[in-house]
Amino acid sequence: MSKLHALLVGINDYRHIHSLTACEKDVDRMKELLSKYWSDLLDNDSIKTLKGNAATKSGVIDAFKAHFCHSGVKPGDLVFFYFSGHGAQEDAATYFRELESKATLENLACYDSRLDDGAGFIADKELRYLIHLATERGAEVVTVFDCCHSGNNTRAVASMDYLEKLGPKVPARSWSAFEFVKDRGFPEPP
Repeated sequence: MSKLHALLVGINDYRHIHSLTACEKDVDRMKELLSKYWSDLLDNDSIKTLKGNAATKSGVIDAFKAHFCHSGVKPGDLVFFYFSGHGAQEDAATYFRELESKATLENLACYDSRLDDGAGFIADKELRYLIHLATERGAEVVTVFDCCHSGNNTRAVASMDYLEKLGPKVPARSWSAFEFVKDRGFPEPP
């Protein structure tokens, strides 16, 4: 029988970015919803939550890998990633410009994200890499993003403009700062 593995992330108070009010409560509500309607697919450790200062970039990435990329995830299982918090745009470095019509990357803002240098954000490219790791085990992946700039996190669709945004684009980061480069050591594109 297939199982559901869920990682739910919510951040109200950020270290370097202005606070939000209901993201952590959204995580609680999502956990209740999953527990109520999909209890037959859950084990005791099927739902992992990260809130507030536990939801650093490394905390989210490590939890994603540990929860979705282990031997307990079988072909046909469902992995569900939910994020409630800030989203942002990042100037795309030259090696991504041909892939991005607006020359930007869409980002999830983690607890430790910084607008001044772009550190601590999870870029759409990193998120796609993490999803790829989960699908290598044969799992089906569902993602839900409750944040600005989420339209392009997992697919190439132009994002809409929203009334409230985190702020200006964060600066482009170095190639070595991306998770897939750290994991796999990909050489920098020409």
